[in-house]
Amino acid sequence: DTGKEGALILTDEVFNFSAFPNPANEELNIEIAWDEIFEIESVNTLGETVIKTHNQSNVDLSDLARGIYYIKVFNENHSAIQKLIKE
Repeated sequence: DTGKEGALILTDEVFNFSAFPNPANEELNIEIAWDEIFEIESVNTLGETVIKTHNQSNVDLSDLARGIYYIKVFNENHSAIQKLIKE
């Protein structure tokens, strides 16, 4: 338990990240439990990449329309995906 209300965690053998708040409005906070370089992509339900950034703990969502998105956090060896609701 991360102690953060609304936090969802998706874990594989190496990756452990949380994205909150979810649902989100203006900004999404990403907490990652590793020190490697990582990329963050947000994809809409049509599979189009709408946000792409790297090594950031805060992602600006203000330009996104309301709806469902998927946040992918990855590097060359691992990836994890989480569903995000934009209010």
